[in-house]
Order: sequence, then C-alpha cells, then structure tokens
Amino acid sequence: MTVTRPGPAMRRLDVQSFLRSAGKSTEIEGTTTILLRFNGSAVTGSISATGGWHGAGLTGTVGNGMCRLAAEDGSLSIEGSCGRTGFKGRISGRGAGTTLSGRFETSAKTVIDVAEREQQREDAAAAAREEARRKAEAQRQAMAQLEARAAAGNVEAMWVAGMTYESGEKIGQDYAKAAAWYQRAAAKGFGPAYRGLARLYYEGNGVPQSKARAFDNFLACANAAELKDFYESKTGCMYLAAQSLYLGIGVVRNEAAAARWFRACAARKNDDCIEWINEHGVR
Repeated sequence: MTVTRPGPAMRRLDVQSFLRSAGKSTEIEGTTTILLRFNGSAVTGSISATGGWHGAGLTGTVGNGMCRLAAEDGSLSIEGSCGRTGFKGRISGRGAGTTLSGRFETSAKTVIDVAEREQQREDAAAAAREEARRKAEAQRQAMAQLEARAAAGNVEAMWVAGMTYESGEKIGQDYAKAAAWYQRAAAKGFGPAYRGLARLYYEGNGVPQSKARAFDNFLACANAAELKDFYESKTGCMYLAAQSLYLGIGVVRNEAAAARWFRACAARKNDDCIEWINEHGVR
C-alpha cells in the first residue's frame, strides 16, 4: 500500500515505524509499488509507498495464481491473486500495538520470472550449440566433398583444400595437410600452390622452415603459367621473388636479377613493382 502522509517532508519508514506513527485513529490511503520475483513455486518481493513507507525481504509461495508473502519478522503479509497483469488482494501488518489491514490492487509493469528466464537462457544456449553442430557438420561435409574432388585430380580443388587447412577458417587448422595438398597441386604446375608452399616454408608451418625453399617456390610461381581470375596472381610471385633476390632472403643477393623481375612485373601493371622501380630509378 503506497501512502501519502501530510507533513513538510517525505520520510522513508519501515512497517514498524509506519504503524507507530500512524496510530489507531489515522486513515491512510495510497497506491502500492510491489516488486515480485518468481522462481518456480517460490516468490520473493518488496513493497514501497509514495509516503515513504517500505517493506523488504518478503518471501512466500505462488500456486494456482495466488501469491502469499510475509516479512521474516511477521510485521507484514500480503496475499492475493497475482500474475502477469497485476497483483491484488489483502495486506496486513502489526507492530507497536497497532494493526493494519486493507485491500490493494496493482498493475504489473515488469514480470521477472527467474525460473522462466533461466529456462529461456538454457533453451537459447542449447539452440546455439545445435546451430554450431549443424554448421560444423555442414563444413565437414563440404570439406569432404572438396577433398574428394581434389583426390580425383582437380588441381584447383587441391589448392583450395590447402588454403582451407592453412587458414583453418572453416575447419580445424592443419598445416601438414595444407602442405600436402599444395605439394600435389604444385606437382601439376599450378602457380598459386607454389605460393602457398612458399608461405609455409617461410614460416615453418607444416614443413621444416627454409627460406631457400620459400624462394624456390616463389620463383616457381613467378615462372608458372598465368592464371586468370585468381587473386594469388603470377605478378605477386614475381614481386616476392624480386624482393627475395634484392634483399638476399633464401638466396644469394643479386640486385641485377632482382631488377629484371621488378621490371617484368611492373610491365604487368603490378603496383608494388611499379613503386619499387620509381623509388630506385630503374628503367
């Protein structure tokens, strides 16, 4: 029951102080603010009033649409029909030789059902796990189909399988498998596969680290046939081979050979090679 009491200022009172200050002859009217939290058959709550009166630590049960709550010290009890639309019933209190009784009715603004909320969380987590399982299974099947095409001799599928295992984006990362598929594609002269092998050798992922083997594969990629519509282009390998020669990474430093490769890839409109040519004044 929310109470507005006359006076110069609003006070915050517990039920005992409220009853003591009200006395037997005072009529009190107002509206209640009741906060209930449901957890299965258990319910907890608190109650406050515009007049400064409040009661906290209410506990009780809910069943068949009826809530019954009481303060631990017995100073206040409320009971009545409760649900998602509101709570109405009787309120009673006692203290300081004074008793309080009356009816109340509130409208629900927010219903917090702990058990329902936890069930919703569990359902959402289970749905997320199932979605992750379905996604993983779909990726596993897609990878199996890709490897089947690669095993049948599709060189592009070999390269894609290598990239997939190298990145681990759609399946567990496995550098050894990546190297194996790159090597099979490279054996067929597939340029981008040389570049994939070069990356693995350069970092030592799935194969023994070897800057020399990395350079050999950059060079093989640079000399491979041009493949259109591939983002790992021949000119990119030409640039990397040129850089290796110019800096002496994995190969004896050779500025003249590097310049030839820089000029060759600049002629193919490679921006990195054009920039190097302009910076070093090579024609």
